[in-house]
Amino acid sequence: MHISSFTSGDHDIVVTFRSTQAWIKSLNYSIVDDWRAWTVDNQVAGLVFDERQHAAATGSTVKFLPGFQGQLPFELETGYVGVGDSENVQLFYYFIESESEPDSDPLMLWITGGPGCSALSGLIYEMGPITFEAVEYNGSFPTMILNPYSWTKVSSIIFLDLPVGTGFSYATTPAALQSSDLQASEHAYQFLCKYYALTFCWPCDNAENEIMEVEPFINLKGYLLGNPTTFEGEDNYRIPFAYGMGLISDELYENNWYKHSYHWADDDQVRDALNIRKGTVGKWERCASNLQYQMMVTNSIPYHENLSSKGYRSLVYSGDHDKLVTFQSTQAWIKSLNYSVVDDWRAWTVDNEVAGLVFDERQLCSGPAIAGLAVKFLPGFKGSLPFQLETGYVGVGDSEDVQLFYYFIESESDPDSDPLMVWITGGPGCSALSGLVYEIGMYSL
Repeated sequence: MHISSFTSGDHDIVVTFRSTQAWIKSLNYSIVDDWRAWTVDNQVAGLVFDERQHAAATGSTVKFLPGFQGQLPFELETGYVGVGDSENVQLFYYFIESESEPDSDPLMLWITGGPGCSALSGLIYEMGPITFEAVEYNGSFPTMILNPYSWTKVSSIIFLDLPVGTGFSYATTPAALQSSDLQASEHAYQFLCKYYALTFCWPCDNAENEIMEVEPFINLKGYLLGNPTTFEGEDNYRIPFAYGMGLISDELYENNWYKHSYHWADDDQVRDALNIRKGTVGKWERCASNLQYQMMVTNSIPYHENLSSKGYRSLVYSGDHDKLVTFQSTQAWIKSLNYSVVDDWRAWTVDNEVAGLVFDERQLCSGPAIAGLAVKFLPGFKGSLPFQLETGYVGVGDSEDVQLFYYFIESESDPDSDPLMVWITGGPGCSALSGLVYEIGMYSL
C-alpha cells in the first residue's frame, strides 16, 4: 500500500486548504480518523484527518487443517485471484504471515518450478511452517507437524500455484489453459497487482502490455532460485554429476514422503479446509502431467545480468542430489557472469552441523565516485552541525548535461530502517533550500 500525506498552510492564498480538501473528498475514501487537532510542544499546530481507499478482502482464513492436531499456530489464508482476459484464469494461493514482525518483515512470492509443480510442495516439503511426519507411507491419513526451520519465522510468504493448470489453479475456458513462460510471468505480475489491490488497497494501473515501460509498482528487493533451469547446455553436466554419486531411485523416493501429499490434497475435508472450489480440479498432482505450456525462454542468463546491473541481489541455491539441474551447471552459468568474488567458498552450519557450502560473487559498481560531500559547519550556525548533512550534484539527462544539486540530511533516529523522503519545493522553480530552512529541515534562520 502506498500512503500519501497532504499538508496545507492555512494562510496560502494561491493553493488554499479548501481546494485541497475538496479534491480529497472527491475520491470518496472512507474516513479512518476524523478531523482532530495535532499538537507540537503542547500547542495546537493544525488539524489532521485520515481517509483511505478500502477494498473487500480476498481469501479465507484457515484455522485448522486435517492431520494437524489443534489450531494452527500461524496465520494461513487461501484463496483465488483471477487474471488474464475476463479473469478466465483463477490462480490459487496460500498466504502465510510472518511469525516475527509481519508489518516490517519482507514478503516473498514462492512459485515451485517444473513448470507445473504445485506451490503446496514448497510449503510442505521445503520452507513452510508445517510438513508431514517423516514416516513411510502405509495408506493411512498423513500426520502433520511443525517445521522448526520455516522461512515464515522471518518472512511472510505467498505460495502461488502457477502457471494455470498447476495444483489447484484452473481455467474457466479450454483456451485459457494454454500458457507459456512469458504469459506465466505476466500472470504472476497481474496476481500481485490484484492481490495487493484487494488486500492492501494497492493500485496497479497499466499492468497489461506496459509492464516493462511503467515505473515499478512492486518494491522488489531481490530474488532467489533453487536448482534453476537456466540454459540449454545443462544436460552436459549430468554425467559428471552422476559420477561417484549413489542416488536412490525416483520410485523409492516417490513411494515414501511425496505419497503423503497426494493422499492429503485429495481428501474432501482438506479441500474444504483450504476453501478449494468444488469441481474445478480433479486428482491433485504435485507436478502436472498434462500441462499445456510452451517453453519460450531457453536462456535466462541475460535476465540475471540485467537484474544484477539494476542492483537486485539474488540467492541461487542447489541441492546436491538434484540430477536434472545439477549444482555443477548452476556454478557454471554463475561463473560465466564474471562477477568478483566477495566471499569465497566456505561451510555454513545449522545447529553446529555443516549444512552446505556457500560463496558470494557480485557485480561491483564501476561508475563515478559518490558526488556528495559531508558538511560539518555552516556560516551563521555556532559550532559543528549536530546532524549529518551532505550536499552535491547528480548528473541527469543526455550526457548528464543537467546537474541537479541536493541536500541530504540523515535521519537522527534509526537511519538504517527509517524511511527516505525526496522533497521538491513547488512553484515550479522554488528552491529546496526553502523547504529545508523554512518548513521541515533541521535548522532555520
